[in-house]
Amino acid sequence: IAVGAGGPVQISVVASAPPAVRLVSPTNDAVYVRGEPLELRAEANDADGQVRTVEFSLDGLTWAAAATSEPFVWSVNTSTLFGFIRVLVRATDDAGLQTIAGPVEVLVRPPGPANDNFADRIPFTGSFTSVTGSTASATWETGEVSFLRGESVWWSWTAPESGLFTIVATAPTGYWPSLSVFTGTELSDLALVTNSAFVGDDGTFSTRVVIEAERGRTYPIAVASG
Repeated sequence: IAVGAGGPVQISVVASAPPAVRLVSPTNDAVYVRGEPLELRAEANDADGQVRTVEFSLDGLTWAAAATSEPFVWSVNTSTLFGFIRVLVRATDDAGLQTIAGPVEVLVRPPGPANDNFADRIPFTGSFTSVTGSTASATWETGEVSFLRGESVWWSWTAPESGLFTIVATAPTGYWPSLSVFTGTELSDLALVTNSAFVGDDGTFSTRVVIEAERGRTYPIAVASG
């Protein structure tokens, strides 16, 4: 019988706490335009050891951007993203214990039209004239008081002479346009002149208003189609 050399043995049992972690940014329901950077930032600590890695995930399946020291930050290129993104963060400590925080849900949307915002309204003039555009990916603007059916895009028409003018908004079949005409030069001080919306009572998918215009005056026009 072989007898091996032995020695003292000690077994220790200690309570172990997982690391604490939280997402600092982004915030829930934040909206990003495709192509602009999305910064993911987290804070993590471990009460009885050290945080070894902090990782981020955009789908809950794939973890990336493992950071081993503060700041725990990952800048995401959103040019290939679209729709609602669920952001999670995972911290691992020196004992191998893990904590996952989140999800925080953000929206990555396509860029809006060039005249999405009031400040970017497209000017035009003339007694017999027309302009074209699109409301695709248009957004609500902070401070916008809307009388429209959906998100707006903006033009501004300057009256070449005083008199009655008819303004018509026409959309493709299946889209119900609405338009509002204002006076004012700032979004915060707009005064509604008149507004109208297609209500499905004919097959034109258009709506119109008649205004009594003043020569040389510029009228902001908001249009939506939903």
